[in-house]
Amino acid sequence: MPAAVTPITDHTVRALAALPTQFQEKDILRAIVAAFADEIQEMEDVAADLCLLRQIVDCTGEQLDGWGEIVGELRAGRSDADYRTGIYAKIYRDNSCGEPNRMITAAKTITGAEGVLYAPGAAAATYSLTITNATTEPANMQTIMEAISPNGVGVDITFTP
Repeated sequence: MPAAVTPITDHTVRALAALPTQFQEKDILRAIVAAFADEIQEMEDVAADLCLLRQIVDCTGEQLDGWGEIVGELRAGRSDADYRTGIYAKIYRDNSCGEPNRMITAAKTITGAEGVLYAPGAAAATYSLTITNATTEPANMQTIMEAISPNGVGVDITFTP
C-alpha cells in the first residue's frame, strides 16, 4: 500500500506568516492574501479527500466498482466489505507465485490482522497460517488462500485473538 501523503491544513496561517514584516499590519493586503489562501486550502482539502477515497481500503460504492473493473472482479451482489475482500484476493491471485512473504501479506491485507505466522505444513505441499488479531474473518478465507497458493498446495488457517 502506498505511503499516505499528509495534507497541509493551514495554508492561510502559512501565507500570512510569510508576509514581510512591513506588510504584517496592512489589513487590506492581509485580507487579499487570506482570500487566496482560503481557496488554496479548499483545493487541498478536496484533493486529500479524493486521494483517500480512491484507495481500496477506504472507497465504497462506485469507487469500489471501479477497482473491481480494473482488476476484473465482478461485484455479483456482494456488500462493499465482501467485494473489497474479493478485489484483494483477485489482486493477490493474479500476482502470486506462492512465496511465503506474499501469502503473509495477502492474509494480513484481507483480514486486517496484526500478525500472520507462516509455517511449512506437516504434510508435503502444505503450509499453515496463524492469523492474529484479525479485524475480519472472511467465511471463505480457506478458498481465498487456496486460490492464491500454487495449484495443489494446501493451507491450514487458524485465527487467534
